[in-house]
Amino acid sequence: MVDTLYLDGRVLKSDTSYHVSSTQVIALVAGFCQKLPIQLRIVIPDKDTKDTSKYGGSGGFKIPYERFHGTMELLYHSEVPHEVSSCDLPVLVKSCQNYYICGLCHIMRYLVKSGAELDSSIMKLLGYKYSCFKSSSEVSSRTYLCEVAASNFLNTELARTGKVDDIPQVIRDFEDLLSKPIVIHNMDKQQRKILSKTAEYQKKLQALQAQISPGENVRKVVVDTKDLPVLNHVFADGVDFMLSDVSLIPVVHMFIERYSPDVLEKIPLIVEWYQRVADVPGVKEAVEACSICFTNLREPTMEVIEPPSKKFKIYKKEGDYTLLEYKQGKRQPKVKPVKPLTIKRDLKSVLEKIGEEAEFDKYDQSALDLSWADFPPQVNPVTGELTTLRAQRKCGQIENLVQGVRSVMSAMTSSSITIVEFCSGGGHVGIVLAYLLPHCRVVLLDNKEESLNRAHARVQALKLDNIDIYQCNLGCYQSSFDVGVALHACGVATDMVLEKCLQHNASFVLAPCCYGKIQKTDTISYPQSVKFRNKELTYDELVLVGQAGDMTCWEFEKPQAIQGKKCMGLVDMDRCSAAQEKGYMTTLATMQPAKCTPKNNMIIGKSCR
Repeated sequence: MVDTLYLDGRVLKSDTSYHVSSTQVIALVAGFCQKLPIQLRIVIPDKDTKDTSKYGGSGGFKIPYERFHGTMELLYHSEVPHEVSSCDLPVLVKSCQNYYICGLCHIMRYLVKSGAELDSSIMKLLGYKYSCFKSSSEVSSRTYLCEVAASNFLNTELARTGKVDDIPQVIRDFEDLLSKPIVIHNMDKQQRKILSKTAEYQKKLQALQAQISPGENVRKVVVDTKDLPVLNHVFADGVDFMLSDVSLIPVVHMFIERYSPDVLEKIPLIVEWYQRVADVPGVKEAVEACSICFTNLREPTMEVIEPPSKKFKIYKKEGDYTLLEYKQGKRQPKVKPVKPLTIKRDLKSVLEKIGEEAEFDKYDQSALDLSWADFPPQVNPVTGELTTLRAQRKCGQIENLVQGVRSVMSAMTSSSITIVEFCSGGGHVGIVLAYLLPHCRVVLLDNKEESLNRAHARVQALKLDNIDIYQCNLGCYQSSFDVGVALHACGVATDMVLEKCLQHNASFVLAPCCYGKIQKTDTISYPQSVKFRNKELTYDELVLVGQAGDMTCWEFEKPQAIQGKKCMGLVDMDRCSAAQEKGYMTTLATMQPAKCTPKNNMIIGKSCR
């Protein structure tokens, strides 16, 4: 059996017709691969005609069908399996059938790894330690630019007809990114490597060599860290061509084709990037596989022009995969930041402003203990590669969440209940729920491939047929569900889970973590509740309370741990109040035993549907 990739088959129309952004980007990634062990399914609107000979746009990046396994098949939306339609397209179904990869960046990474089975060189597209696009768009501005902003522009703004004279925000953001100095792993080594190629460095080295006696080792020119050149962006992620660049090629290419020359003069760094990308080995071939040719904006020169003092560039050498460029000069003075709030100076006044403490409720603990000894070994967290002590503590945490799920399910009459464990990691809670509640459908959702692979191995060993695994960002999952669960979802992730549950009118059982990492998103702001906003509490003040909440520790009786518990309760009280304002009945409780984790708060919310 082979994997199956479901692509969004909508064709957008303006001056020409073209695929939606995600389909064009995936088409280009496939162009880098020799052959993919993946069969292709194109999902089209039910009103369209299912005629493969007429399918596809006249413009944009075409799908290189020959790079995929078998014959492409068109499907109507109504024909797509429910598990696939639960997420935004694209969706890849692994051959084991209960494992789904969703979202553009995750699927790009998977295609590269699959293509590397025949050509390992394309693994370079994943960058250092194969980490490109590992971070989700919710926390990474780079991933957001490439996955969300670029797609929104191509799917909406580019549909306008005719030449356009204004520069869209996504193009401005990319130009701004390319203008900034880069920060990459082991940058000091990269800077010294580049510096060693300059004429100035070679002159100093020759002068040193002239001073030493025959037989002595050649010394290196000593360069202080502060005197190293500032690295400029050559590609989207620094000095290496990666998937981040691949994802931006379609949108930049179509922008250049559609916009007037006067506009292009305002984005010189993107124009240079576009010409530079065309010279990277393998890119032209991949683009041509999608029936596209690069637009020749200017004749690129490989001649090194003697630069002014302290400013120089190093151009690409024949056959190199990496282009290196930098500029040496005065560093810009750092702008003195606004004095931030501190726990020592400001927490007391913030707590006085809130003017109350969280009240923790009692909840039924009669069935808290689980018979772990009677369970198959794969149900126990130890199988999920946790140490024995950590697994014992994890068992206590799982018991509390299972009891919470049972409490919210007690009033449910439906025979078909779906439980989603968000930020599931290795699926420690979800696997126990699937084993104990065989009549329920359980979904494990996380964006970490390694953790989900461990969870999948446990699911297969247990032969559980009521559990599905989704590797995707939280926002990709669109299907309705009955209960949302999250054990120690970090920072704002807990609030994203809460937001998802409120959107679907689902009950929830949440054990928050990393209170100091709460942060605004496009859809979440703090305080979340009207109750806390009426206290005129600012965003920075609530973040300060969250940071104080992270002062909890395993020494539960220490003053800072007691204060941390109080502050955790206040952040969670804001969450409970926000849910209550949506008609939920909520409980804020402490896990039992409380020492199973310093982050022992638990929020239970019952939907009134």
